[in-house]
Amino acid sequence: MKAIEERTRKVREEEQVWDLKILLKYIQERFVERKELNIVRQMSISIILVMIYTNLRLAEIMRAKINWQDDNQQTIIIETFIKKKPAGRVKLTLNMMEKQDLCPVKWFRLWMVGKTQYEEGEIWKRKGIQQNFKAEQWSKKIREEMVKAGISKKERVTSIRAASITRAFQLGASSEQINRWTRHANTASTVQQYYDRANNDMIRQQLIL
Repeated sequence: MKAIEERTRKVREEEQVWDLKILLKYIQERFVERKELNIVRQMSISIILVMIYTNLRLAEIMRAKINWQDDNQQTIIIETFIKKKPAGRVKLTLNMMEKQDLCPVKWFRLWMVGKTQYEEGEIWKRKGIQQNFKAEQWSKKIREEMVKAGISKKERVTSIRAASITRAFQLGASSEQINRWTRHANTASTVQQYYDRANNDMIRQQLIL
């Protein structure tokens, strides 16, 4: 029986992951013309940066409660629910970064105006875009930005997370650090609540080197 299982077990093949630097360079170039971009493009790039720095899935970002920590707009608080194991609610913090062209806080400032507190998913319902703009539509818009950056059309939005993890490994982050950052390991859910948040900030800073 064991021999049969081994023969029928799905073979895991190596996958080629595109270089995250391609997308980061593209975002830096768009920052120069950020105020001329329409709100959908500004928001799409903001979502991309959140995916890069938090490793959240698009669906998790869509149902997130995203707010400014205070009126100074220096810190974004993201609260969402993770359905995949280990499931549960997470609260993530994105602070102002040295490289402003790759700083999600700076990108959010372009369009996140008028309020400091939003309910779950409310932030994505903005004037100037369709009211029924949901994950599928945002996925299409994000892929459009990826293609403009020079990334193959066959690549899905989920590949942003894979490229971010690969880049973090290349820059010397340990498996333990990445497990905690991505919430991939079972131990991450318990250790994370006690672990110094500087760990995640360190990885976010490394990604833009």
